[in-house]
Amino acid sequence: MKTFLEPPKLTNSKIPSPKACLIANALILPGSGSLMRRRREGYFQVTVGALGLVITGFATAGLLQFLGNMNFDPSDPDGAATFIHQAGPALIWVGSGLALFGFAWVWSLLSSAAIYREDRQARELPGDLNCC
Repeated sequence: MKTFLEPPKLTNSKIPSPKACLIANALILPGSGSLMRRRREGYFQVTVGALGLVITGFATAGLLQFLGNMNFDPSDPDGAATFIHQAGPALIWVGSGLALFGFAWVWSLLSSAAIYREDRQARELPGDLNCC
């Protein structure tokens, strides 16, 4: 029985190169290269990476709006502490979004390494065993 998470099998002529998958994972969106090779974890990598980007974007927009409306008095000795106290939640959200995106990015790079390893092993197999 086939499920929606089970990708179709690729023929040798349609398999993207490991280098293309690495470039897609590293520079486009985490998980995009994994999806090119029909790896299931690519769905989760794309989801986590995109969620991290969205959280970072909204939190950065909120932080910039806060900074635009802020009246900072340089002569106030507690000014830095007040700023950290007021901007802290937005900074935490920015950091959380960046952490999510970073996690997905590292995960996709590890998937790229696995793709390289699988490709090398497939090229080392003799004759008819190199079918998939």
